[in-house]
Amino acid sequence: MKTIQPLLILLLILITAFSTPSEKAYEKPIGLIDKETAILYEKNYVNHQYKYINEYVNKHLSEGSNTPFKDNREVFFTLENLENYLAYVKNNAKTKGYKNLGIRIYFAAKKDTEGVYKSTVFLSPTHQPSSNKATRNSRYSTSSTNVNTTDIMALNYGSSGEPDEYIGN
Repeated sequence: MKTIQPLLILLLILITAFSTPSEKAYEKPIGLIDKETAILYEKNYVNHQYKYINEYVNKHLSEGSNTPFKDNREVFFTLENLENYLAYVKNNAKTKGYKNLGIRIYFAAKKDTEGVYKSTVFLSPTHQPSSNKATRNSRYSTSSTNVNTTDIMALNYGSSGEPDEYIGN
């Protein structure tokens, strides 16, 4: 009996060590939108911002060009790259002692392969300065103002383009 107990414990440890890890539990994110709302937001962008960006650039900046200007409408990042980036930010922020981390997404522009500036986005890590106190904000009930964490690199290099109309598939 004394020999069986250590063997059972060893077997239990081995089973636990080599079992497939379960997916990390998560809390439902704040700000989720349904398919219909996503479609509406995308149509709003195409009919307002995107339309006028293209009209302005074609009228003022593309003189002499045979190809009409069409800006990017989306930026795609793989889930794996986003997960890696978040882990990179968390690890670097931990070593620097940063708290209350966040990600700020900036609209930006960079030259494409033909030398034409097109829309993109980049992700910038943020943290709350130690002296920062929670403040009242008109868009949110209570928020704290995070600052950009400029000593941790931002993320770009997603692919950009003009996708088909958003249908949520």
